[in-house]
Amino acid sequence: MNPRRPGTPRTLRALVARVVVPAVLLACVLGTSAQAAVPGVDVIAQRGFGNVHNSYAWGMAWFKGALYVGTGRYVACMEAATTDFYFPVAKTYRPYKMPSIHCPRNRWNMDLRAEIWRYTPWNKTWVRVYRSPAVNNPRSPGKLIARDIAYRGMSVRKGPDGREALFVSGVSPDEIVPELRHKASPRLLRTYDGLTYTNLAHSFVVDKTGSLRDQRVMGFRGITWWRGRMYALASTAYAGDGALFEVLDPWRTDHKPSRFRQVSAPWMHVFEIEVYRGGLYIGSGSAKKGYSVWKTTRTSKPFHFKPIVTDGAGRGPKMTGVIAMHVFKDHLYVSAVSWYATDDIPTTEMIRIDHRDDWQVVVGRPRVAADGIYRYPISGLMDGFENVFMPHIWRISDQNGALYAGTLDWSYLLQDSKNWPPDDKPNNDQFSGLLSQVLAGELGFDVWTTCDGIDWFPATRTSFSGDEYDFGVRTMQPAPNGKMYIGTADHAHGTRIFSSDANDCQAFPGTNGTPVRSSPTPTVSATTAAMRPQHLLTDVQRDGTVLSWERGARAARYDVVRTTPTDIVLNFMAPLTDPDGFTYDGQLPQIVPYGTPNATPIDVPLPGKSEVIGTTTGSFFVDRTAVPGARYTYSVVAQGPAGQRPASNFQAVPDPRPAATFAQLQKVLPTARAASLQDDRALWDGADRAQALAGVRQLARTADSDTARDIARRLARRLQYADVAGRPVGGR
Repeated sequence: MNPRRPGTPRTLRALVARVVVPAVLLACVLGTSAQAAVPGVDVIAQRGFGNVHNSYAWGMAWFKGALYVGTGRYVACMEAATTDFYFPVAKTYRPYKMPSIHCPRNRWNMDLRAEIWRYTPWNKTWVRVYRSPAVNNPRSPGKLIARDIAYRGMSVRKGPDGREALFVSGVSPDEIVPELRHKASPRLLRTYDGLTYTNLAHSFVVDKTGSLRDQRVMGFRGITWWRGRMYALASTAYAGDGALFEVLDPWRTDHKPSRFRQVSAPWMHVFEIEVYRGGLYIGSGSAKKGYSVWKTTRTSKPFHFKPIVTDGAGRGPKMTGVIAMHVFKDHLYVSAVSWYATDDIPTTEMIRIDHRDDWQVVVGRPRVAADGIYRYPISGLMDGFENVFMPHIWRISDQNGALYAGTLDWSYLLQDSKNWPPDDKPNNDQFSGLLSQVLAGELGFDVWTTCDGIDWFPATRTSFSGDEYDFGVRTMQPAPNGKMYIGTADHAHGTRIFSSDANDCQAFPGTNGTPVRSSPTPTVSATTAAMRPQHLLTDVQRDGTVLSWERGARAARYDVVRTTPTDIVLNFMAPLTDPDGFTYDGQLPQIVPYGTPNATPIDVPLPGKSEVIGTTTGSFFVDRTAVPGARYTYSVVAQGPAGQRPASNFQAVPDPRPAATFAQLQKVLPTARAASLQDDRALWDGADRAQALAGVRQLARTADSDTARDIARRLARRLQYADVAGRPVGGR
């Protein structure tokens, strides 16, 4: 007779007998031969390590020469069950939540025991080294429920005795089983060998203000170390928001719980933490005011938090919470999400903070922030890297000199497209055909890459493997072996783990680009990387749009690729939120059929057809077929002698950045340098354009601020290709 899962009736004695068996004997070993998803990227685990209910790879770390992965169980079903707990009348928990995603009819039958898996690269073997224990479920007598339903974060640190330890943050089911918050509170685990885990946490209260005060912790999120001290995010809701705590004695050996001290202010809803230039930065959220970033330099009371970014970075509640933070090339990159703060579809943006604590928009809409400064996306790309399917830039990491942004992509929700016609005609075949064409190159998560933080290109727009249900990048872990490991979110088929050999930026610092949709290879050799066209820019002139770039080595010619968006109308229903006003970490849009009561019809600009509009052997091209005022995205693909096709960064027209001009550059320069630029402008208007161009290029290299260097770089390119297609629109 086969033993039943923990969600079904069984005796506690039988469960305990299984749990206390040494982890090494419990381990389930999976040998794996890596499967190539695309060249340079291998699938090293799939289908949730053999159990599709391991839907998220939620925590990841490199520890003692191996990769450790913590899973989240039944995540979509838990989100539905949590919403149903707060809003039982809405009946949000259903056995069939989405296409190909199934929840048990009885929610207490879910086996929610989270797992930790270890991958050893030298023999390509996976071992399950830990599984959560279970406890009696007070909401369903005779049944058991997992102590840990997810392992949401991991961190590695060497202790005072010189031994290296792995710390793992756990999430409990206590939000929907509040009776457990005292006797089965969330755990913060420590291990020295990867097999034996000690719990450091106990039940404690998070001091909060607002509608919900003084809540008990139900889970832990991120872990970081700052000035030799350990800090952990303690969550009060499955959405992930909570407070920052210092773990006062993480190295104690007496098996007693550690002490926790709250660091963040009671009014903060903290989502992310990062150390940058000696300070501790906190990413917070607010459903009413928008996201914010705060900085402290104190390790003891009174803690003082300096506001760095406030009011949703100038967008208010449209951008509600911080979702990821990462340091790259002396800048702190921060991504934020809208969390359905308005009656619009959710979207995402990215900003970056410099050593002066000044900030720029990297990807997102132009805006005037609270400080009165007009800011625009330095990448030239709007929300979601110009992709309406992208509500999260979910994880950010770097490896080999490149910065990677992994996303959440909800396009797979439209695959049953006959359910969503924009009119009252059932089974609208024309609409279905349009969606099929659009979705062919969109299904699955994206990974976007940059070598300088400004020019971005997609490593994949179809989740490497092409599985449309692989909708999100949930973890990214660089390793000493030069690989980047990527863990996914997949409600239908379970998490996948990818291993990438990406090295584009390492071989040629300052270069950028991996193939666009028409060229599927995401990583290239050093020879191919050298061919890549760099720093694509656009300039709308009187007789056409001028595209210009820096040539790569040995490229025979360049194809210019243009994509035209297609607008359709979809009907959305705003989801219910948790009591703090936030939706869940991986909340997807709720698309409903035409005519659904209380739904909001929204014009959605879907990515349209990509086509090669011209070929050239030079370093510029004029698109004379562009319709004035129409929106396009462009990229340039190099043709190599051996069939290589490295591509440039993406650019959009109309450009969301103001046209770079002498006057604009003068405004952001110190007085002395502004006077020198005035001389350059006089030279340009006179007879020595070459000297004027040289002066602007010098500023692009040496100006003191990021903003000044960006404007100077774009102005130099406009001057270089001035009047190629008539006078530029926007002046000089």
